[in-house]
Amino acid sequence: MPGQVWDELAAEAQALAALLADREPGVYRRYDRWWSDLPGAEVRIVR
Repeated sequence: MPGQVWDELAAEAQALAALLADREPGVYRRYDRWWSDLPGAEVRIVR
């Protein structure tokens, strides 16, 4: 993807992280398995 798209995705991820910051993270652990089942692809971690 073009750099601008990655920048926009990073901004969206930061906004989502701020929205979810005060929530109990254990609730979302049920989705951990879902991530490991995705096919191989480029991965970027944004914070």
